[in-house]
Order: sequence, then C-alpha cells, then structure tokens
Amino acid sequence: APGMLSASFARPMVPRASAAAAAPHAARAVQRHVRSTGTVAVQSYREYFLSTHFWGPVANWGFVLAAILDMDKPAAAISGPMTTSLAIYSMLFMRFAWMVQPRNMLLFACHFCNCSAQIYQLYRKFSSPAPSLAIAQAAEGSAWG
Repeated sequence: APGMLSASFARPMVPRASAAAAAPHAARAVQRHVRSTGTVAVQSYREYFLSTHFWGPVANWGFVLAAILDMDKPAAAISGPMTTSLAIYSMLFMRFAWMVQPRNMLLFACHFCNCSAQIYQLYRKFSSPAPSLAIAQAAEGSAWG
C-alpha cells in the first residue's frame, strides 16, 4: 500500500463530462467544484474521513465543548483576553471554511458554534458585577463582617 505522501495517493482528475455522466444526480455539485482547468477532483468517502477536512473540524469541537462546560463556572473565572481571542479565531476560520474550495461546512459549523459560545461567555463576563463588588457584597452579608 502506498504511503500517505507518495505520488500514487494523489486523487485522479476526472474530466467534467465523465464526472457528470457517472453521477447525474450529483451534476450540480460537480459543476460547483470545477476548476479553471475544466477538471474536477473526485474524492471518495474513505479519502474524506481520512483527511483534515474531516478530522480538523472534529478536533475543533473540543473548543465548543470546553466553552459549553465553562458556562457553569462563575463569570469571574472567565478570561477576557483568551475568550476574545478564541472568538476572533473562530470568526477568521468561519471565513476560511466558507472561502476554501470545496467549502468545508463541518468546519464552518464548528467555528460558528464556538464563536457563539465564546461571545456568550464574553457577555457573561462583562454583564456580571465586578469581582471586588461581589466580594464586598458577600462580606456585608457574612457573619464575619
């Protein structure tokens, strides 16, 4: 079996007419992926599930999961700079996922969810009372104060 980096791993380029004739129900999808050379790269399911177009977004769902799990933590524990950078990172990669050909909708969905979760975390951070104010209010109501 050839290695992942060998020349024999390259996808065959199929002429436009034969690709449309081989799968008439997918003719529209094929037409969208036509390169300026007039040929289309045909990718099998196996190649897709072994590519970074699949595993990259799957790994990035960890950011979304972490943001969702952090929603139970107090707002004072949220790092403003880190949450802001994660939101900007997801915005940039949403654009990348939309502009790359073929469009990577799995990556787009992942970063859309992450951006939404990070913006909600920022909303929680900046809409909560200041930590010093919360500590002062807690001290007033405690038995020690």
